[in-house]
Amino acid sequence: MVCDKEHGLIVMNPLITVYILNHNYGHFIDAAIESVVSQSYKNLEIIIIDDGSNDKSEDIISKWSILNNKIKVLHNTSPKGLIFCANRALKHAQGEYIIRLDADDFFEVNAIEILLTDFIDAYELNKNTLGIFGNYNEIDKNANFIRTVFKVKTDQSINELDIPIHGACTLIRKDWLDEQGGYDEAYTRQDGYYLWALAAATGKFFVLSEKVIFNYRQHNLSLSFDRSELLSERSKISESIVGKLRLDQSVTIIVAVRGDDIDSDSGMLETFFSTTISPLLALRSLNKVILVSSSTRLRKYVSSVGNENIEFFLRDQILEHQFSNLRDTLVSLIDKSVIDSNAADILLIRTWTEQEVANHIISQLFSYLKIFSNKDVAILVRRVKGNLYQDLATSLQKFSLSNKNHYERDTLYERINGGFSIRSNKLSELLDSNPLRVGIIEVE
Repeated sequence: MVCDKEHGLIVMNPLITVYILNHNYGHFIDAAIESVVSQSYKNLEIIIIDDGSNDKSEDIISKWSILNNKIKVLHNTSPKGLIFCANRALKHAQGEYIIRLDADDFFEVNAIEILLTDFIDAYELNKNTLGIFGNYNEIDKNANFIRTVFKVKTDQSINELDIPIHGACTLIRKDWLDEQGGYDEAYTRQDGYYLWALAAATGKFFVLSEKVIFNYRQHNLSLSFDRSELLSERSKISESIVGKLRLDQSVTIIVAVRGDDIDSDSGMLETFFSTTISPLLALRSLNKVILVSSSTRLRKYVSSVGNENIEFFLRDQILEHQFSNLRDTLVSLIDKSVIDSNAADILLIRTWTEQEVANHIISQLFSYLKIFSNKDVAILVRRVKGNLYQDLATSLQKFSLSNKNHYERDTLYERINGGFSIRSNKLSELLDSNPLRVGIIEVE
């Protein structure tokens, strides 16, 4: 199927490129290649990129290339990494659509036929559809079934930055990938996340096929095994997309500081400004920083600094009580016209006494809202680990998710203190406790 951008025409039996990325997956790659060769959909070209393997991979790949003339083999003399290899495959691909398969995973026998059929249906409804992904089975290193994972259905929009498409086993329009210049090689791991966010920022989207498409092998050599590295990469990607697409929108940052915390230590002001305020002033698209405190000492210090991007608002000390609600402070800022609840700005609201958050994460809070126009608020979260219990009045019952079927939305999170971002024109909904469209950013 090929898209005629002018007339919206589609071809029902397009050439599809499947590329397999391999680095020392000699124990797994045979199953991966066989799953492509055995597909019910036959109009395929197969590209295998061996990324400098030094195991038995080459012998297995060579065997398959002799048996099947659809297979093209590319070798890297030394490991170049996921994104380099993905771009190399893109340059050689002849298909109208392109799908990546990692060498440690394998397709269901009708995976490509399902993806193509469901994509045709989605594309006929909305020409902004870029591609399609599916659900998958988690398996162990020996291909034993663990559970089925059901992804979130996006319908006609992208909903969350925390549920990106798979980089692998996703059917993508090659013309769009070419228009973007391929994958950004500054980011070595997050091709799926990069595509997800870039699509959202450009008004495009991916859809979900509700069928099981592939088998995802869990083992300690998996590309996504180091989760902390993946999450760190996401932050960099969101910032880069904002810059690349010039998604300019001014950001006003409100920092609430208890006067007692500042006044209790003579050296606290200098520390506060150097560790918290100065980095904020360097953030992209900054409108201003508003310091909110009962401290007259802090007010004098702000005046002495003389930075036009810093404002000070003297609040009543009663609003700094440990049981006070931040809403009351926001109401006072609106009442005094310090902030405009109807402005197009993004507000970043944080309380200094809470956990300090790295500056790149602070930047991600408002990058999120610039990219995802259908969210009102962005908050920071971490996945809940350890045992959970339900209170049954007379006893506690251990809470656990099913091991056989896992819905993406079953993942449990806890909020990380340190700030959240909100669109200024949605501030009244926040103050009135009206429902807001909340997006989460997983950072731990």
